[in-house]
Amino acid sequence: MRLVIKDDEVQVAHHAAVYVSRRIIEFSPSLDRPFVLGILDDFSLVAVYRFLSTFYREGLVSFENVIVFISDEFVGLPLEHPASNYTVLKENLFKNIDIKQENIFSLNGKAENLTSECINYEKKISEVGGIELILGSVQPDGHVAFNEPGSSLSSNTRIKTLAYETVLENARFFGGDVEKVPKLALTMGINTVLESREIVIIMTGAQKSLALSKCVEGGINHMWIVSAIQLHPSALIICDEDATLELLVKTVRYFKNSEKMQDELAETYKVHLDGSLSSTNLKRRLNSHSPPGEYSIQVSQVHINTANQVLDDNSPEHQIDLKEENVHNIENNDDETDVESYDGSFNIPNTMVFIGGHRAPIESNSLAYPNLTSTSLSTVNPNVDLNAYPRLWWEHMDQFSYFYNAHFVNCHSSNSLDSNNINSSVESDIEMDERIPPGITSIDSDSYLDDIERLRENEYNALDDD
Repeated sequence: MRLVIKDDEVQVAHHAAVYVSRRIIEFSPSLDRPFVLGILDDFSLVAVYRFLSTFYREGLVSFENVIVFISDEFVGLPLEHPASNYTVLKENLFKNIDIKQENIFSLNGKAENLTSECINYEKKISEVGGIELILGSVQPDGHVAFNEPGSSLSSNTRIKTLAYETVLENARFFGGDVEKVPKLALTMGINTVLESREIVIIMTGAQKSLALSKCVEGGINHMWIVSAIQLHPSALIICDEDATLELLVKTVRYFKNSEKMQDELAETYKVHLDGSLSSTNLKRRLNSHSPPGEYSIQVSQVHINTANQVLDDNSPEHQIDLKEENVHNIENNDDETDVESYDGSFNIPNTMVFIGGHRAPIESNSLAYPNLTSTSLSTVNPNVDLNAYPRLWWEHMDQFSYFYNAHFVNCHSSNSLDSNNINSSVESDIEMDERIPPGITSIDSDSYLDDIERLRENEYNALDDD
Protein backbone atom coordinates (compact mmCIF):
# COMPACT_ATOMS: atom_id res chain seq x y z
CA MET A 1 0.00 0.00 0.00
CA ARG A 2 1.23 3.48 -0.87
CA LEU A 3 0.21 6.54 1.11
CA VAL A 4 0.77 9.94 -0.52
CA ILE A 5 0.32 12.92 1.79
CA LYS A 6 -0.48 16.34 0.29
CA ASP A 7 -0.96 19.71 1.93
CA ASP A 8 -4.68 20.23 1.23
CA GLU A 9 -7.68 18.76 -0.55
CA VAL A 10 -7.02 20.68 -3.78
CA GLN A 11 -3.59 19.11 -4.13
CA VAL A 12 -5.10 15.72 -3.29
CA ALA A 13 -7.68 16.10 -6.07
CA HIS A 14 -5.04 17.28 -8.54
CA HIS A 15 -2.71 14.38 -7.74
CA ALA A 16 -5.53 11.85 -8.08
CA ALA A 17 -6.66 13.31 -11.42
CA VAL A 18 -3.12 13.28 -12.78
CA TYR A 19 -2.60 9.72 -11.58
CA VAL A 20 -5.75 8.48 -13.32
CA SER A 21 -4.81 10.37 -16.50
CA ARG A 22 -1.35 8.84 -16.47
CA ARG A 23 -2.79 5.35 -16.17
CA ILE A 24 -5.14 5.93 -19.12
CA ILE A 25 -2.30 7.32 -21.25
CA GLU A 26 0.04 4.45 -20.36
CA PHE A 27 -2.67 1.90 -21.08
CA SER A 28 -3.20 3.32 -24.62
CA PRO A 29 -6.85 2.22 -24.79
CA SER A 30 -8.44 1.30 -28.10
CA LEU A 31 -11.83 0.18 -29.33
CA ASP A 32 -10.84 -3.47 -28.92
CA ARG A 33 -8.93 -2.88 -25.68
CA PRO A 34 -10.74 -0.24 -23.60
CA PHE A 35 -9.62 1.09 -20.24
CA VAL A 36 -12.17 0.07 -17.58
CA LEU A 37 -12.58 2.60 -14.77
CA GLY A 38 -14.65 1.96 -11.66
CA ILE A 39 -15.83 4.96 -9.66
CA LEU A 40 -16.88 4.71 -6.01
CA ASP A 41 -18.75 7.97 -6.30
CA ASP A 42 -18.75 10.51 -3.51
CA PHE A 43 -19.18 14.27 -3.50
CA SER A 44 -15.59 14.61 -2.29
CA LEU A 45 -14.55 13.42 -5.78
CA VAL A 46 -16.13 16.39 -7.54
CA ALA A 47 -12.83 18.29 -7.48
CA VAL A 48 -11.15 15.29 -9.14
CA TYR A 49 -13.83 15.26 -11.87
CA ARG A 50 -13.21 18.91 -12.63
CA PHE A 51 -9.47 18.43 -12.95
CA LEU A 52 -10.08 15.49 -15.31
CA SER A 53 -12.41 17.69 -17.35
CA THR A 54 -9.70 20.35 -17.53
CA PHE A 55 -7.12 17.84 -18.73
CA TYR A 56 -9.50 16.72 -21.49
CA ARG A 57 -10.18 20.30 -22.63
CA GLU A 58 -6.44 20.90 -22.82
CA GLY A 59 -6.10 17.88 -25.09
CA LEU A 60 -3.99 15.93 -22.62
CA VAL A 61 -6.15 12.83 -22.22
CA SER A 62 -9.06 11.22 -24.03
CA PHE A 63 -11.91 9.16 -22.59
CA GLU A 64 -13.19 7.93 -25.96
CA ASN A 65 -12.16 4.34 -25.25
CA VAL A 66 -12.79 4.39 -21.51
CA ILE A 67 -15.57 2.34 -19.91
CA VAL A 68 -16.96 3.51 -16.55
CA PHE A 69 -18.74 1.39 -13.95
CA ILE A 70 -20.51 3.38 -11.23
CA SER A 71 -20.30 1.60 -7.90
CA ASP A 72 -23.72 2.11 -6.34
CA GLU A 73 -27.19 3.61 -6.57
CA PHE A 74 -30.19 4.10 -4.30
CA VAL A 75 -33.03 1.61 -4.65
CA GLY A 76 -36.20 3.23 -6.02
CA LEU A 77 -34.38 6.33 -7.27
CA PRO A 78 -34.41 7.07 -11.02
CA LEU A 79 -31.07 7.81 -12.67
CA GLU A 80 -32.24 11.34 -13.48
CA HIS A 81 -32.75 12.20 -9.80
CA PRO A 82 -30.37 14.97 -8.62
CA ALA A 83 -29.14 12.76 -5.74
CA SER A 84 -28.30 9.74 -7.91
CA ASN A 85 -24.64 8.97 -8.46
CA TYR A 86 -25.20 8.86 -12.20
CA THR A 87 -26.51 12.44 -12.24
CA VAL A 88 -23.61 13.70 -10.11
CA LEU A 89 -21.10 12.12 -12.48
CA LYS A 90 -22.97 13.30 -15.56
CA GLU A 91 -23.06 16.92 -14.41
CA ASN A 92 -19.48 17.06 -13.17
CA LEU A 93 -17.63 14.71 -15.54
CA PHE A 94 -19.45 12.90 -18.33
CA LYS A 95 -20.86 15.97 -20.09
CA ASN A 96 -17.42 17.61 -20.04
CA ILE A 97 -15.43 14.77 -21.66
CA ASP A 98 -15.65 12.63 -24.80
CA ILE A 99 -16.85 9.41 -23.18
CA LYS A 100 -19.45 7.45 -25.14
CA GLN A 101 -22.86 7.00 -23.58
CA GLU A 102 -22.80 3.26 -24.27
CA ASN A 103 -19.59 3.00 -22.24
CA ILE A 104 -21.28 4.20 -19.04
CA PHE A 105 -22.71 1.48 -16.82
CA SER A 106 -24.78 2.13 -13.72
CA LEU A 107 -26.91 0.02 -11.42
CA ASN A 108 -30.64 0.48 -11.96
CA GLY A 109 -32.32 1.11 -8.62
CA LYS A 110 -35.77 0.81 -10.20
CA ALA A 111 -35.21 -2.61 -11.76
CA GLU A 112 -38.02 -5.13 -11.32
CA ASN A 113 -35.67 -7.81 -10.04
CA LEU A 114 -32.87 -6.25 -8.00
CA THR A 115 -31.02 -9.52 -7.48
CA SER A 116 -30.87 -10.15 -11.22
CA GLU A 117 -29.67 -6.58 -11.73
CA CYS A 118 -26.73 -7.20 -9.39
CA ILE A 119 -25.84 -10.52 -11.05
CA ASN A 120 -25.97 -8.97 -14.53
CA TYR A 121 -23.78 -6.10 -13.36
CA GLU A 122 -21.08 -8.56 -12.29
CA LYS A 123 -21.37 -10.30 -15.67
CA LYS A 124 -20.88 -7.00 -17.50
CA ILE A 125 -17.70 -6.34 -15.54
CA SER A 126 -16.38 -9.79 -16.41
CA GLU A 127 -17.28 -9.40 -20.11
CA VAL A 128 -15.04 -6.33 -20.50
CA GLY A 129 -12.12 -8.04 -18.80
CA GLY A 130 -12.54 -6.72 -15.26
CA ILE A 131 -11.92 -3.29 -13.80
CA GLU A 132 -8.48 -1.84 -14.47
CA LEU A 133 -8.59 0.94 -11.86
CA ILE A 134 -11.06 1.94 -9.16
CA LEU A 135 -11.19 5.55 -8.04
CA GLY A 136 -13.07 6.28 -4.85
CA SER A 137 -13.41 7.91 -1.49
CA VAL A 138 -14.55 6.75 1.93
CA GLN A 139 -16.75 8.13 4.66
CA PRO A 140 -15.69 8.93 8.26
CA ASP A 141 -16.86 5.48 9.41
CA GLY A 142 -14.66 3.87 6.75
CA HIS A 143 -17.38 2.45 4.52
CA VAL A 144 -16.60 1.98 0.83
CA ALA A 145 -19.40 2.58 -1.70
CA PHE A 146 -22.46 1.42 0.30
CA ASN A 147 -20.60 -1.37 2.09
CA GLU A 148 -21.43 -0.28 5.61
CA PRO A 149 -19.47 -1.28 8.73
CA GLY A 150 -20.00 -4.97 9.38
CA SER A 151 -20.34 -5.86 5.69
CA SER A 152 -18.82 -9.04 4.37
CA LEU A 153 -15.31 -8.59 3.01
CA SER A 154 -15.97 -11.31 0.41
CA SER A 155 -19.18 -9.77 -0.95
CA ASN A 156 -20.03 -9.05 -4.60
CA THR A 157 -22.56 -6.63 -6.07
CA ARG A 158 -25.74 -6.95 -4.01
CA ILE A 159 -28.62 -5.23 -2.20
CA LYS A 160 -27.53 -3.47 0.97
CA THR A 161 -29.42 -1.88 3.86
CA LEU A 162 -28.08 1.57 4.68
CA ALA A 163 -26.89 2.46 8.16
CA TYR A 164 -28.80 5.14 10.03
CA GLU A 165 -25.75 7.43 9.96
CA THR A 166 -25.58 7.11 6.17
CA VAL A 167 -29.26 8.01 5.87
CA LEU A 168 -28.72 11.12 7.99
CA GLU A 169 -25.68 12.08 5.95
CA ASN A 170 -27.56 11.85 2.65
CA ALA A 171 -30.60 13.74 3.92
CA ARG A 172 -28.99 16.98 2.69
CA PHE A 173 -29.57 15.80 -0.88
CA PHE A 174 -33.28 15.33 -0.17
CA GLY A 175 -34.04 18.73 1.31
CA GLY A 176 -33.03 17.64 4.80
CA ASP A 177 -35.97 15.23 5.02
CA VAL A 178 -34.74 11.90 6.40
CA GLU A 179 -37.97 10.18 5.40
CA LYS A 180 -37.26 10.83 1.71
CA VAL A 181 -33.86 9.12 1.81
CA PRO A 182 -34.00 5.54 0.43
CA LYS A 183 -33.10 2.92 3.00
CA LEU A 184 -31.80 0.37 0.47
CA ALA A 185 -29.07 0.58 -2.15
CA LEU A 186 -27.39 -1.52 -4.81
CA THR A 187 -23.64 -1.55 -4.41
CA MET A 188 -20.47 -3.22 -5.59
CA GLY A 189 -19.17 -5.62 -2.97
CA ILE A 190 -15.76 -5.54 -1.35
CA ASN A 191 -14.67 -8.59 -3.33
CA THR A 192 -15.63 -6.79 -6.54
CA VAL A 193 -13.48 -3.84 -5.52
CA LEU A 194 -10.53 -6.03 -4.55
CA GLU A 195 -10.67 -7.87 -7.90
CA SER A 196 -9.74 -4.65 -9.72
CA ARG A 197 -6.13 -4.36 -10.83
CA GLU A 198 -5.54 -1.09 -8.99
CA ILE A 199 -7.29 0.95 -6.29
CA VAL A 200 -6.95 4.69 -5.72
CA ILE A 201 -8.65 6.11 -2.62
CA ILE A 202 -8.66 9.74 -1.54
CA MET A 203 -9.25 10.80 2.06
CA THR A 204 -9.35 14.44 3.11
CA GLY A 205 -10.25 16.27 6.29
CA ALA A 206 -9.80 15.61 9.98
CA GLN A 207 -13.17 13.82 10.11
CA LYS A 208 -11.63 10.94 8.15
CA SER A 209 -8.40 10.74 10.15
CA LEU A 210 -9.63 7.86 12.34
CA ALA A 211 -10.67 5.84 9.29
CA LEU A 212 -7.24 6.43 7.76
CA SER A 213 -5.44 5.29 10.90
CA LYS A 214 -7.56 2.13 11.06
CA CYS A 215 -6.82 1.45 7.40
CA VAL A 216 -3.05 2.06 7.54
CA GLU A 217 -2.05 1.12 11.09
CA GLY A 218 -4.82 -1.24 12.16
CA GLY A 219 -5.60 -4.78 11.13
CA ILE A 220 -8.22 -5.95 8.67
CA ASN A 221 -11.58 -5.40 10.32
CA HIS A 222 -15.08 -5.65 8.86
CA MET A 223 -16.12 -2.74 11.09
CA TRP A 224 -13.65 -0.58 9.16
CA ILE A 225 -14.34 -1.67 5.60
CA VAL A 226 -11.58 0.46 4.09
CA SER A 227 -9.01 -1.69 5.91
CA ALA A 228 -9.75 -4.46 3.39
CA ILE A 229 -7.61 -2.71 0.78
CA GLN A 230 -4.60 -3.97 2.75
CA LEU A 231 -5.26 -7.22 0.88
CA HIS A 232 -4.88 -5.56 -2.52
CA PRO A 233 -1.49 -5.83 -4.26
CA SER A 234 -1.67 -2.34 -5.77
CA ALA A 235 -3.50 0.14 -3.56
CA LEU A 236 -2.85 3.87 -3.32
CA ILE A 237 -4.27 6.27 -0.72
CA ILE A 238 -3.96 10.01 -1.32
CA CYS A 239 -4.72 12.16 1.72
CA ASP A 240 -4.13 15.65 3.06
CA GLU A 241 -2.33 16.67 6.24
CA ASP A 242 -5.58 16.94 8.22
CA ALA A 243 -6.41 13.31 7.51
CA THR A 244 -3.14 12.19 9.14
CA LEU A 245 -3.98 13.59 12.59
CA GLU A 246 -4.68 10.13 14.04
CA LEU A 247 -1.58 8.51 12.53
CA LEU A 248 1.61 8.00 14.52
CA VAL A 249 4.36 10.51 13.84
CA LYS A 250 6.72 7.77 12.70
CA THR A 251 4.08 6.46 10.28
CA VAL A 252 3.71 9.85 8.62
CA ARG A 253 7.47 10.25 8.49
CA TYR A 254 7.90 6.80 6.95
CA PHE A 255 5.44 7.38 4.10
CA LYS A 256 6.76 10.86 3.34
CA ASN A 257 10.28 9.52 3.09
CA SER A 258 9.04 6.64 0.94
CA GLU A 259 7.66 9.15 -1.54
CA LYS A 260 11.06 10.84 -1.68
CA MET A 261 12.62 7.53 -2.62
CA GLN A 262 9.90 7.02 -5.23
CA ASP A 263 10.76 10.37 -6.80
CA GLU A 264 14.47 9.61 -6.82
CA LEU A 265 13.87 6.23 -8.43
CA ALA A 266 11.74 7.82 -11.14
CA GLU A 267 14.67 10.01 -12.20
CA THR A 268 16.49 6.98 -13.61
CA TYR A 269 13.98 4.17 -14.05
CA LYS A 270 10.47 3.75 -15.37
CA VAL A 271 8.24 0.92 -14.18
CA HIS A 272 5.80 -0.19 -16.89
CA LEU A 273 2.32 -1.57 -16.39
CA ASP A 274 3.48 -5.06 -17.35
CA GLY A 275 6.04 -4.96 -14.54
CA SER A 276 9.09 -4.42 -16.75
CA LEU A 277 11.75 -1.89 -15.79
CA SER A 278 13.54 0.40 -18.23
CA SER A 279 16.10 3.14 -17.78
CA THR A 280 15.52 6.68 -18.97
CA ASN A 281 18.14 8.29 -21.17
CA LEU A 282 17.30 11.76 -20.00
CA LYS A 283 17.64 12.17 -16.27
CA ARG A 284 14.36 13.77 -15.36
CA ARG A 285 12.12 13.90 -12.34
CA LEU A 286 8.85 12.12 -12.86
CA ASN A 287 6.53 14.24 -10.77
CA SER A 288 2.78 14.39 -10.53
CA HIS A 289 2.57 16.96 -13.35
CA SER A 290 4.40 14.97 -16.03
CA PRO A 291 2.85 11.57 -16.77
CA PRO A 292 4.97 9.18 -18.84
CA GLY A 293 4.16 8.60 -22.49
CA GLU A 294 3.88 10.95 -25.41
CA TYR A 295 1.69 13.40 -23.48
CA SER A 296 2.81 15.68 -20.69
CA ILE A 297 0.43 17.22 -18.19
CA GLN A 298 1.96 20.56 -17.25
CA VAL A 299 0.65 22.73 -14.47
CA SER A 300 1.05 25.81 -16.64
CA GLN A 301 -1.68 24.43 -18.91
CA VAL A 302 -4.16 24.27 -16.06
CA HIS A 303 -5.44 27.82 -16.14
CA ILE A 304 -5.98 29.51 -12.81
CA ASN A 305 -9.55 30.46 -13.68
CA THR A 306 -10.39 26.87 -14.62
CA ALA A 307 -8.72 25.45 -11.56
CA ASN A 308 -10.67 27.83 -9.35
CA GLN A 309 -13.84 26.11 -10.51
CA VAL A 310 -12.93 23.39 -8.02
CA LEU A 311 -14.41 25.74 -5.43
CA ASP A 312 -17.86 27.14 -5.95
CA ASP A 313 -16.91 30.38 -4.20
CA ASN A 314 -15.05 32.71 -6.61
CA SER A 315 -14.31 35.35 -4.01
CA PRO A 316 -10.68 36.60 -3.99
CA GLU A 317 -9.84 34.94 -0.71
CA HIS A 318 -10.76 31.54 -2.15
CA GLN A 319 -8.79 31.86 -5.39
CA ILE A 320 -6.22 29.13 -5.86
CA ASP A 321 -2.78 29.80 -7.29
CA LEU A 322 -1.84 26.60 -9.11
CA LYS A 323 1.75 27.46 -9.87
CA GLU A 324 4.08 24.49 -9.87
CA GLU A 325 5.65 25.30 -6.54
CA ASN A 326 2.20 25.63 -4.96
CA VAL A 327 0.60 22.52 -6.41
CA HIS A 328 3.43 20.09 -5.86
CA ASN A 329 6.52 20.78 -3.78
CA ILE A 330 8.71 18.03 -5.17
CA GLU A 331 11.65 18.83 -2.91
CA ASN A 332 9.48 18.65 0.23
CA ASN A 333 11.13 21.35 2.31
CA ASP A 334 9.42 20.30 5.52
CA ASP A 335 12.27 20.24 8.01
CA GLU A 336 10.49 17.70 10.19
CA THR A 337 10.48 15.09 7.45
CA ASP A 338 13.89 15.68 5.89
CA VAL A 339 16.32 12.82 6.30
CA GLU A 340 19.80 13.61 7.56
CA SER A 341 22.50 12.74 5.02
CA TYR A 342 24.86 9.98 6.08
CA ASP A 343 28.54 10.92 5.80
CA GLY A 344 29.96 7.51 6.69
CA SER A 345 30.35 8.18 10.41
CA PHE A 346 27.82 7.72 13.17
CA ASN A 347 28.10 9.27 16.60
CA ILE A 348 25.38 8.36 19.06
CA PRO A 349 24.30 11.42 21.01
CA ASN A 350 24.66 11.15 24.77
CA THR A 351 22.13 13.63 26.09
CA MET A 352 18.46 14.38 25.91
CA VAL A 353 17.06 17.92 26.16
CA PHE A 354 14.02 18.36 28.42
CA ILE A 355 11.54 21.20 28.74
CA GLY A 356 13.35 24.22 30.13
CA GLY A 357 16.58 23.57 28.25
CA HIS A 358 18.48 21.40 30.78
CA ARG A 359 20.11 18.22 29.52
CA ALA A 360 20.07 14.69 30.94
CA PRO A 361 22.71 12.10 30.03
CA ILE A 362 21.53 8.88 28.44
CA GLU A 363 23.18 5.57 27.68
CA SER A 364 24.95 5.28 24.33
CA ASN A 365 23.31 1.92 23.69
CA SER A 366 19.81 1.41 25.03
CA LEU A 367 19.81 -2.28 24.06
CA ALA A 368 23.05 -3.09 25.88
CA TYR A 369 22.14 -1.11 29.02
CA PRO A 370 18.37 -1.26 29.44
CA ASN A 371 18.47 -0.25 33.12
CA LEU A 372 19.99 3.15 33.74
CA THR A 373 20.13 2.72 37.53
CA SER A 374 22.50 -0.27 37.30
CA THR A 375 25.19 1.22 35.04
CA SER A 376 27.36 4.29 35.04
CA LEU A 377 26.44 7.28 32.92
CA SER A 378 28.22 7.73 29.61
CA THR A 379 30.63 10.56 29.04
CA VAL A 380 29.25 13.24 26.76
CA ASN A 381 30.97 13.14 23.36
CA PRO A 382 32.24 16.66 22.60
CA ASN A 383 32.12 15.97 18.86
CA VAL A 384 28.36 15.48 18.83
CA ASP A 385 26.19 18.42 17.86
CA LEU A 386 23.46 18.14 20.48
CA ASN A 387 21.23 20.61 18.64
CA ALA A 388 21.22 18.47 15.47
CA TYR A 389 19.71 15.32 16.98
CA PRO A 390 18.35 13.38 13.99
CA ARG A 391 16.81 10.44 15.80
CA LEU A 392 13.45 10.16 17.49
CA TRP A 393 12.70 10.05 21.20
CA TRP A 394 11.15 6.57 21.18
CA GLU A 395 14.57 5.14 20.20
CA HIS A 396 15.56 5.69 23.86
CA MET A 397 12.19 4.88 25.40
CA ASP A 398 13.63 3.26 28.51
CA GLN A 399 15.86 6.22 29.39
CA PHE A 400 13.13 8.68 28.52
CA SER A 401 10.62 6.92 30.76
CA TYR A 402 13.10 6.83 33.66
CA PHE A 403 13.93 10.53 33.57
CA TYR A 404 10.34 11.53 32.87
CA ASN A 405 9.03 9.57 35.85
CA ALA A 406 11.88 10.67 38.13
CA HIS A 407 11.58 14.34 37.30
CA PHE A 408 8.24 15.38 35.84
CA VAL A 409 5.85 12.86 37.45
CA ASN A 410 7.24 12.21 40.92
CA CYS A 411 9.20 15.39 41.54
CA HIS A 412 7.18 18.12 39.93
CA SER A 413 3.47 18.85 40.14
CA SER A 414 2.31 21.62 37.82
CA ASN A 415 -0.91 22.56 36.12
CA SER A 416 0.87 24.92 33.73
CA LEU A 417 4.27 25.10 32.07
CA ASP A 418 5.92 28.44 31.46
CA SER A 419 8.76 28.49 28.90
CA ASN A 420 10.55 31.20 30.86
CA ASN A 421 10.22 29.55 34.26
CA ILE A 422 9.84 25.81 34.19
CA ASN A 423 9.65 25.63 37.99
CA SER A 424 6.50 27.78 38.19
CA SER A 425 3.75 25.51 39.42
CA VAL A 426 0.49 25.30 41.30
CA GLU A 427 0.83 23.47 44.61
CA SER A 428 -1.35 20.41 44.85
CA ASP A 429 -3.09 18.97 47.90
CA ILE A 430 -0.45 16.23 48.17
CA GLU A 431 2.08 16.70 50.93
CA MET A 432 5.61 17.64 49.87
CA ASP A 433 7.13 14.52 51.44
CA GLU A 434 4.79 12.32 49.42
CA ARG A 435 5.88 13.95 46.15
CA ILE A 436 9.62 13.53 46.72
CA PRO A 437 10.86 9.98 46.16
CA PRO A 438 13.21 8.44 48.74
CA GLY A 439 16.75 9.74 48.51
CA ILE A 440 15.83 12.89 46.55
CA THR A 441 16.43 16.02 48.61
CA SER A 442 14.86 18.61 46.36
CA ILE A 443 12.36 18.97 43.54
CA ASP A 444 14.63 21.50 41.89
CA SER A 445 15.12 20.42 38.25
CA ASP A 446 18.87 21.20 38.41
CA SER A 447 19.70 19.02 41.43
CA TYR A 448 18.06 15.67 40.78
CA LEU A 449 21.07 14.30 38.87
CA ASP A 450 23.33 15.03 41.85
CA ASP A 451 20.94 13.10 44.08
CA ILE A 452 20.89 10.15 41.69
CA GLU A 453 24.69 10.10 41.54
CA ARG A 454 24.91 10.26 45.34
CA LEU A 455 22.50 7.33 45.70
CA ARG A 456 24.52 5.35 43.21
CA GLU A 457 27.78 6.02 45.10
CA ASN A 458 26.14 4.87 48.34
CA GLU A 459 25.06 1.69 46.60
CA TYR A 460 28.59 1.04 45.35
CA ASN A 461 30.07 1.71 48.82
CA ALA A 462 27.64 -0.73 50.36
CA LEU A 463 28.74 -3.37 47.88
CA ASP A 464 32.43 -2.70 48.70
CA ASP A 465 31.77 -3.04 52.45
CA ASP A 466 30.21 -6.44 51.86
